[in-house]
Amino acid sequence: MTNSKTEGYDLMEMKKYYIGDLCYVLDDTTYDELFGLVEDDCLTKGKFVTLKDGRKFFLGRTAHGDGGYFGSDGQQYGVDSGTIGIAALEDICHEKKFSHKIPIDLPTPRAGKLLHEGISQTYMMPIDSFERSSSNKGKFQLGKISINTR
Repeated sequence: MTNSKTEGYDLMEMKKYYIGDLCYVLDDTTYDELFGLVEDDCLTKGKFVTLKDGRKFFLGRTAHGDGGYFGSDGQQYGVDSGTIGIAALEDICHEKKFSHKIPIDLPTPRAGKLLHEGISQTYMMPIDSFERSSSNKGKFQLGKISINTR
């Protein structure tokens, strides 16, 4: 018998999400559109942004810019754009940057694999958990993961 519930939610109410710096998974044109829709000062409190094609993201500014910040899951989240965000995997899986192959000659166990096959910052979570994502002055709640960048 198959269990179609996870964490008390029906699987139809769940999605897989990427949490981290969106600059690592979005192509330049998508990234430029996303940041063109926000004013820099609004990112202190974070913001949901919907692109022209209907894809929805949440992002906020870290308290201290670039660096590495630990989440409640024990993972370190690298940041190069001064922001952290959350996006449904289905909304980023067709981005060339997200689906490119890691060069075979790199000294890494992930060599030859697609970038998204090795990303550990993906989580299955309720859609309504994504909808409650928030950020305030560098303290993030992104689905079930909290990250404090203060």
